[in-house]
Amino acid sequence: MENKINKVLCRIFACIMTAVAGVLLLFSLVSTTHVTGVDTVFYVGDSAWLHVMVLGALTGIGIILKKRKVGVPWAVIIIAGAAVLVLLTLYVHQAGLHPKFDQRRVLQIAEDAGNGVYDEFLPGGYLDVYPQQNGVVLLYEFIYRRFEYMDYMVIQYLNVLMMGIFVAGFGVLIRMLLPGHEKAAVAGTIFFLPFWGYVTQIYGNLPAMAFGVWAMILTVRYCRKERLWQALGMSLLMMIAVIMKENFLILLIALEIIILFHVITKKRLKLLIGALLCVVFVFAGVKGTDALMRSQTGIAQDQGVSMLSYYAMGMHEHAERGAGWYDGYNEEAYEAGGYNTAKASEVAKGDIRKSYQNFREHPAYFVGFYIRKAACMWNDPTCDSIAMQWGRWSDREPGALAKPVISEGDFTAFLEHIMNLCWTPLLFGVLVYFISAFKREDRFEYYLPAIFFIGGFLFHFFIWETGSYYTFYYMIMLIPYAVYGWSIFCELIPKLETKRLVLLAGAAVCLALILSLPQTASLLTLNRDNARYAEYLLTLPV
Repeated sequence: MENKINKVLCRIFACIMTAVAGVLLLFSLVSTTHVTGVDTVFYVGDSAWLHVMVLGALTGIGIILKKRKVGVPWAVIIIAGAAVLVLLTLYVHQAGLHPKFDQRRVLQIAEDAGNGVYDEFLPGGYLDVYPQQNGVVLLYEFIYRRFEYMDYMVIQYLNVLMMGIFVAGFGVLIRMLLPGHEKAAVAGTIFFLPFWGYVTQIYGNLPAMAFGVWAMILTVRYCRKERLWQALGMSLLMMIAVIMKENFLILLIALEIIILFHVITKKRLKLLIGALLCVVFVFAGVKGTDALMRSQTGIAQDQGVSMLSYYAMGMHEHAERGAGWYDGYNEEAYEAGGYNTAKASEVAKGDIRKSYQNFREHPAYFVGFYIRKAACMWNDPTCDSIAMQWGRWSDREPGALAKPVISEGDFTAFLEHIMNLCWTPLLFGVLVYFISAFKREDRFEYYLPAIFFIGGFLFHFFIWETGSYYTFYYMIMLIPYAVYGWSIFCELIPKLETKRLVLLAGAAVCLALILSLPQTASLLTLNRDNARYAEYLLTLPV
């Protein structure tokens, strides 16, 4: 019975991951989404030939490395990781980038709260609109009170530490789930360049990732060992992750799925204790944070913007922003509803009906819209990590390390190009891994990181607003599968007969030929901004 359920679930999730990875790989081969510092999105055609040649070159390199059994000691990987953390610490110090947009608002609110000023908690204020930011505000207020001034640099240095904690934890998780490939996967995580840019984003992302990955570790251990302290630990860590970043409720669902799988297959109802504890801790943590804020400010917060307004916003498209991208509609609906969540939901329902009607009347646009919605979020190889460095004030002269990165230019274009060339191999490796899963007997728990990714993909595609800044903590979860997939592929190719190798090479050439046709990208509506992007590049300083 256990094997049957395990096999069925593995096949279902392998099918989903194969479909998603295949579509995203197709997008990556024919186009690239470019995001500027003001959230302007460009859908631009790409060179399928170049990506296919990169895949071919990596295949050759992988085969050679496997034949020679080249390995890298853990000491080298640890030293490389430490060097990256030092490099990022220097970057933070040299750049001195002040936060912008919502991050700046949250930081200012924390400083005001430390001084007993609570204007932003009143109706229409930022914390009235977004009460889910209470946890981040409390953390920053604590830092403010500790250092007696709001040093945003402290938070950025803390981000570097959180990055190190995440990488260490992710290495442990990979070793538990996919042993034998953990070295390459950890190295890939360390050098996942989009990850680096988020050390300057003070919005709770990296702390949530650090606590979240250790919650994943304790979940797997709890399912194997059934120790109460493991259940308490995963529940506490998951609570902190959700308080820092509400999106990590998706990870909570992934953990619950894994625990329930073990409850059913092992017939161990005792494991339900951990599942219930996790939910209770998260719920209590969120409500407790709100109560703590209410006791401090003396202001009762409503639920804030309506969740339905995010769904409505996810069906909007503007001339410059991506399909489903944030456009401020959630705040408009909340204001139109008199800062009442229930009334704002009614406003959003009317907007949703208009979008449905538009999609019904224009089915071709409906298909194109959702292609672009997926592409603008999942086909930006930078995960918005470069553009978020631009247009930010600094009170110091940027150092040599930071200066080329903090403004758009040749160096940032080079970085984006490198990330673009790495994005396709990442997706290709993931695709190979999950296609080959149909011939393997995987344990369902091996798919925990993939379940988190699938949850994020489906949530943003069908329900929420989109934005490539959401993707990096989902995409990083795919790195171990990509490494494993490339290992499988590089073992398979030398075993093929010459005739099959010729057919495979011919298929790759034909695929590149078809995908390189402008009509292919045009059919997908993913090269619609070629001319506009070319004009934009002309406006940049030489």
